[in-house]
Amino acid sequence: LSNKLAPARKKEYRQARGYARHALSNLFGVSPLEIPLNSLPGKPPELPQHWGSISISHCKDAFLIGWSSKPIGVDIERSDRILNSNGLAKRFMNRFEQQSINLLATENIQQKILEYWVIKEAAIKFQKGNIFHDFNQWIISEESQSALHKSLGYTINFKLIKFRSWSIGIAINRTINSSNPILCIS
Repeated sequence: LSNKLAPARKKEYRQARGYARHALSNLFGVSPLEIPLNSLPGKPPELPQHWGSISISHCKDAFLIGWSSKPIGVDIERSDRILNSNGLAKRFMNRFEQQSINLLATENIQQKILEYWVIKEAAIKFQKGNIFHDFNQWIISEESQSALHKSLGYTINFKLIKFRSWSIGIAINRTINSSNPILCIS
């Protein structure tokens, strides 16, 4: 399946799935080859229902696996990643988020957009959606750590974590507590 990918993407794809199988094999106490991970290129990874839910993300120097007994979405980006702040804000942020961004000092805008990005991308992975169709559908409420999908009408909870040089977004359909979800960073 990965043979159709470009060489660098193929290596990344294989490593990600190998790490995911290894981490899950430790969790479930089985051989990595026994992990029933269905993960086609370009599609979200899936496990059979009784195995829980998995989400995978990577950036140029990190790989993140999120696992939960309930649906989950994760995203990781370098905290120093340079984004086209004005373009992203105009194209992908709703008016409430744009107003929040406009109140910030110039040096804080880039970081706020990155935070919105990882939260929304995690929410899209949670819903198994599409970044181009769903990104501006998610409305973030920082006060309640929740996000609402405008057209689908459902709400998820999120957590934003800053760990070393990365920003991590986690989307889950219930309160995030210390025993669930499990995150692995490599």
